[in-house]
Amino acid sequence: MVNNVVVDDTDTQYIAYSGASDWTLLTGSSRQWESTVHSTKTYGAEAAFQFLGLCDYPCWSGFIIYDTIPAGSGTVFVDITIDGGSPTRVTRTSGSDNVYNDVLYQSPLLATDSSHTVIMTNRG
Repeated sequence: MVNNVVVDDTDTQYIAYSGASDWTLLTGSSRQWESTVHSTKTYGAEAAFQFLGLCDYPCWSGFIIYDTIPAGSGTVFVDITIDGGSPTRVTRTSGSDNVYNDVLYQSPLLATDSSHTVIMTNRG
């Protein structure tokens, strides 16, 4: 049985942002989930996402992070760290149009019945 849970960027039950002043909440585009997106230009700013992988056996859990790429915003670098492991560097470069619901990162399969912590770190 597959159980999908969608978490909005404003859901503080699951997501914690380092330094509230480092992040800006942008609203208004219906093309973004719940019409919101968090943005930062602060190097080293982090967003941490915690969840418990649960499902009926046999199965695994995982996650997908979607982003918005504003037109003309240049190149961004994000490190994704899962459960304290080595970070994975993700790079995105903007074009002449906004891009919505871009898959920034899709996790490998993760163990179920375990708590997981994902940290996204702005690297430029």
